[in-house]
Amino acid sequence: MKNILTVLIALLVFGNAFAKDIYVSSKGDDANSGTKNSPYLSFEKALQEVKKYASKEAVTVWFSSGEYYL
Repeated sequence: MKNILTVLIALLVFGNAFAKDIYVSSKGDDANSGTKNSPYLSFEKALQEVKKYASKEAVTVWFSSGEYYL
């Protein structure tokens, strides 16, 4: 029982460590790779990338401060 509890706690703590991160910045470019140092410009491009990982792995989309237009 102790081992199961330890495994569950580890999964909760480290589960998000394996999530796919996608970055968006008002100073980015949709031709970029969506990484922290090379963010996308638009919400639409980020959504296209999120759809690639749907039902396969967790995805976190990070938006830098700025103005975004839909």
